[in-house]
Amino acid sequence: MALGDETLQAEGARSIVDAVVGVRSPATLVKRANSLLSFLRWVAHACGDSIDPFCEEVLWRFFTFLKDTSAPATRADSTLSAMRFAHFVLGFDGLATAVSSRRLVGISEIMLSGKRLLKQAAVLTVAQVLGLHSTLKNRNLHVMDRAVVGYILFSLYGRCRNSDFQSIHSIETDFGPNGGFVIIETWLVVLLL
Repeated sequence: MALGDETLQAEGARSIVDAVVGVRSPATLVKRANSLLSFLRWVAHACGDSIDPFCEEVLWRFFTFLKDTSAPATRADSTLSAMRFAHFVLGFDGLATAVSSRRLVGISEIMLSGKRLLKQAAVLTVAQVLGLHSTLKNRNLHVMDRAVVGYILFSLYGRCRNSDFQSIHSIETDFGPNGGFVIIETWLVVLLL
């Protein structure tokens, strides 16, 4: 309110949020916000407006509701993670009791223990990786196909995710007759390939 009219308040709010959030990924913020939104919708439906939604007792009621209704095993853990994010990163001091509650952590762990094990995709074989190299060298293929294969190989050797390549700051190459190297610098890490 001290910032002035609504336009100045909106601009000030954006700069404050930018400063608080820092360099964290917008995807992380959206994920956390969605967990909080889901919780707040439950509070609005189940509890009404007269209570503090972030008190430990209300969260306990929400977590027991999730457990009793066989909600997805990660739902309570995602909510607790969002509460920790709001407390430790965004500075919501009113969540200190909730994020340190052993009963909330315990019920979250109990629900997670019922989650089936993650089944990851099969790893690439040596033959498949060599096939990607052959595809990259094949000048008869369209340049876009070869570019995608190059991207896949950079991701494979650099152990990168797609989001890593969305944060590229600079690329340095040095090639000679006997080989060379490529350095890709992102905003957070340097990859030497």
